[in-house]
Amino acid sequence: MTVTPSQPTQGNQSLAALARDARMQLHELRSQRERESEQVALNSAGRRIEELLGQLAALSACESQLRDLGLTITFAKPPDTANARSQLRRLATTVEDPKINLAERFRGDTFNKALDAAKNLVSARTRAMHAAVDQERARLRPADLDQQTVSIPGKERLATTIEIIRRAFNDKSASKGVELLPQLVMDLRAHAERWQEIGAQIQGYVTTLQPEVRGFLEAANAGGAEWAKVTPAVRAWLDSNDNGDGFKVQKW
Repeated sequence: MTVTPSQPTQGNQSLAALARDARMQLHELRSQRERESEQVALNSAGRRIEELLGQLAALSACESQLRDLGLTITFAKPPDTANARSQLRRLATTVEDPKINLAERFRGDTFNKALDAAKNLVSARTRAMHAAVDQERARLRPADLDQQTVSIPGKERLATTIEIIRRAFNDKSASKGVELLPQLVMDLRAHAERWQEIGAQIQGYVTTLQPEVRGFLEAANAGGAEWAKVTPAVRAWLDSNDNGDGFKVQKW
C-alpha cells in the first residue's frame, strides 16, 4: 500500500497564512519598538546636548562681556578638553557602527563620558567667572565700608542707600546666575563711586556743625553717646528742623 500526503485543506491553508502573518506582525512590532526606543534615546540625548550648548553659549557671552569690562578670568584647574574631544570622536565612530543598537549608543558609557566632560567644562568656566567678579568686588570694596557712619537727620534716603551699598559688597556672586555677572560688576563700580560721594556729603555736613554737636554725632554713631554729651548746644540742634528724629534715649 502506498501512502501519499493529503492535499492541504482550505482550513490548513488559512492556518499557515495566519502563522506567517503573525510572524510578520511580530517582526514589525519588534522593529517598531526598537525604532521607538531609538527615538526616545535620541530625544533624550538631544535635550541634554541642547541644554549644555545653551549653557556654553551663555558662558561665552558672559565671559566676553566681563573681559570687555577689564576683568581677568583664569581657571584654577584647566578643564580636560582633550579628554572631551577624545570621547566625542569615539562616540562619532560608534554611531556609524551598524552592529550597535542606536539606543544603546546614546545610553552607553562613551556618550555619558562625553557629556560629563562638557559638564565639567561648564562648571569650571562658571567658577572662574564668579571668582573674577568676587576679585573685582574685593578691589572696589571701600576700606571704611563697615565703619559707623554719621547719620544725617532728615536724610533717611541717604541711610537707605548706605545699607544697599553695604549689602551689595557683602553678598557673594555665587548667588547670581552668570548672565547677571556683567551687570553686577557695573553696579559694584557705581556703588563704589556713590560711596565716595556719600562720604564727602557726610563730611561736608559734619564740618558745618558746632564741635559739641560733631562730638555727639560721632559718639552716637559709634555705639551711643553718653548723656553728658547732650549739652545745651546739642539739645538746641536736636530740637531744630526735626534733627532729633532717628535718635533715641536708652538706659543701660
